[in-house]
Amino acid sequence: MTTPQPGWRRSAASICAIVATCACVPISALAADLAIVPPSVAFDQHLGQVLPMRAPFVDEQHRATTLAAALDDRPGILVLGYYECPNLCSAVRQALLASLAHVDLAPQAQYRVIAVSIDPEETQVDAAHARATLIPPAMPSGPGRPGSALPGWHFLTAPRASTDALAEAVGFHYVYDPTLRQYAHPSGVVIVTPQGRISRYFFGVDYPPRELQASLVAAAADSIGSPVRALLLRCFHFDPVTGRYSPAVIDGSRLLALATVAALLGFVLWLRRRDRPAPGARMR
Repeated sequence: MTTPQPGWRRSAASICAIVATCACVPISALAADLAIVPPSVAFDQHLGQVLPMRAPFVDEQHRATTLAAALDDRPGILVLGYYECPNLCSAVRQALLASLAHVDLAPQAQYRVIAVSIDPEETQVDAAHARATLIPPAMPSGPGRPGSALPGWHFLTAPRASTDALAEAVGFHYVYDPTLRQYAHPSGVVIVTPQGRISRYFFGVDYPPRELQASLVAAAADSIGSPVRALLLRCFHFDPVTGRYSPAVIDGSRLLALATVAALLGFVLWLRRRDRPAPGARMR
């Protein structure tokens, strides 16, 4: 006669099957995603590399400029992306603006922020719109000059040759999806010295004010930092027609699956303790 299994063992077998299913979902989704987003979408750390300081750019007021002129012998924060991006780009700029509000340094006088569009089709109109949308409601723009409440910020566009040279120097690798007319690119900002040397990288959309300030102070002294741990967050899209997900979504589903696994294993342990005979209980 077969001895019946304790209830927790039967439950554990069922739960293990669920756990295996949950664990496999993000892995298979990630594998499918890797076939969608080329591995060339990356953010390499080129510490000490000098930016193309004399490459031609155009600012949001349609004035010809260069990175050297935008920095004007001050440390800077470089933000690559594009202004009409429907995904992370605006979140990156907004997060940076929010963090800089808590930095004890004067914008324009002590540092500059340089946003650069990687899309050669974008113009100063797109740059001006991106600047205007970053103005907090409590800080209206000055008369006749959109975005004047953002001192020290520059929103640049340029022909492909200039953006390619800048992206290559920074290690910012991206691709264009002609079907959806969107760019797949990494997310983050780069701290540069007044001479245009890369001093530090911040990846993702989280920029702690203390670290930002310390990095800007170090860059002002022409100090080059050490490589930081790259938690790469790539800006891509989800297309409901093709069912394609961005790596950010895949990472989120993977974390959710891990949390589910932990919760289910905890439930198994609870079932085991519940069915364990009390000390001194007689076995029948």
